[in-house]
Amino acid sequence: MGLFESLKQGDALMQMFAGNDNPAAEQFISEAEVQAMRGRLAIRESLKAFVRGRVVSKGAGFWVLTSDAILVFGEAAYPYRMPFSQVESITGEEGQYGLTLRLRVKGASYAVFGVSMRMGLAFARMLARASGIQAQGLQQRLSAEDIEVVLHRFKDAAFRIDPVGALIE
Repeated sequence: MGLFESLKQGDALMQMFAGNDNPAAEQFISEAEVQAMRGRLAIRESLKAFVRGRVVSKGAGFWVLTSDAILVFGEAAYPYRMPFSQVESITGEEGQYGLTLRLRVKGASYAVFGVSMRMGLAFARMLARASGIQAQGLQQRLSAEDIEVVLHRFKDAAFRIDPVGALIE
């Protein structure tokens, strides 16, 4: 992560490391994230879930689950898009700053830490189901309130990224 990025995100990082959680992890999708996703969905593809956290040495991480693929933002200047057929495993581990998710796909692996526990659990389970694999290390249960909050965030994101597509589903 460059000096400029450190200065720009310094307050959020300090809050995360001092408070042992990521305050941005459960926020609604930001306008910058909406803009980053615009035009990235194929026809009839819809957003299903997202998580945000931190990528070691790179800054903000943003993973998006669509009806067809997973998109990983924050690893490079452009997002990586991987169809479900390339997903080999998704694992989660509770850590000092929240949930750490590790994704293994054919030829690569990715990780994001500081993810909201309930959003990360829902995301990983949805990805595992779509990919036909078993999520590892994610045995925690979601309460009815957790599910309600998570689905509200996911539906809001789907509507803001593709208002027409979200209404059709």
